[in-house]
Amino acid sequence: MTRHSNINNLSSISVFDSVDSLKPLKLPHITETITSVVCIEGSVKVEIDEKCLVMPKSSIMVLAPGHLLRSYEPSSDFKGFAINATLNYIEQMLPIMSRIIVCYKVFESNPILTLRTEDLQQIILYREILHNKLISPDSQYKQWIINSICQAITTEIFTFYFKELEHKENVPNIKHTRSEEIFYKFITLVEDNYKKVRSISEYASKLCVSNKYLSALVSDVSGRTASSWIDSYVILEAKRLLSSSDMTVLQISEELSFPNQSFFGKYFKHHTGLSPLQYKKQQLESVRN
Repeated sequence: MTRHSNINNLSSISVFDSVDSLKPLKLPHITETITSVVCIEGSVKVEIDEKCLVMPKSSIMVLAPGHLLRSYEPSSDFKGFAINATLNYIEQMLPIMSRIIVCYKVFESNPILTLRTEDLQQIILYREILHNKLISPDSQYKQWIINSICQAITTEIFTFYFKELEHKENVPNIKHTRSEEIFYKFITLVEDNYKKVRSISEYASKLCVSNKYLSALVSDVSGRTASSWIDSYVILEAKRLLSSSDMTVLQISEELSFPNQSFFGKYFKHHTGLSPLQYKKQQLESVRN
């Protein structure tokens, strides 16, 4: 039986228990999300971009946004599942984006990875836990638990590729341009310093490039401005502290190195449309409901 589970909403993350669930998809299709397909039994033939590939038994395929999916054909004995998530949802679950971005190179040149028996069993177990929670009765913290399970699954999937990166001889054709290397260094610097440094000029100085060059490079490589990357880290941490800590708005503003609470409030509202207190209240009400 085919089951389709929707988590949060279809635009965030969705889980399919059969490739047959994707039949309504109009082909060719340009991927707009991060899609992970796990093949437990059988196989799947796929045509991606200009490549014709076959997913064998005990394998996983990860497609980043921007791929052209031309066709897919599961074998009659196929057994597996797919997880479809927006990049924004992944960012919220896994704020260490530099590690994820590096993995994109692996996805691009080698989207299919054969899994060790223990890795396959682990991801199947996570999937089963997720399914059981999805069909369980509603409870106060059900959505939080589901999100935590999704975070664990996503982290596990990326870990499979991290293992490959540790043995690059097993992953041919991984080449980074100078612009990509600088971008990765920029993201890593932001991750380490966003609580205190929000000036592009300071990051440019650390990378020994001009402000203009860094801004253009980041936009070209990622499709986002350098400022938006910095702001996303700050806002994500602010949301986390507002929703899952007992810190006051003043304490959070100090934690994030804002000059005062008022400045932090204006910054937060500019990016979210809500004041810090309104956001905190909204999160509390969503939990109670």
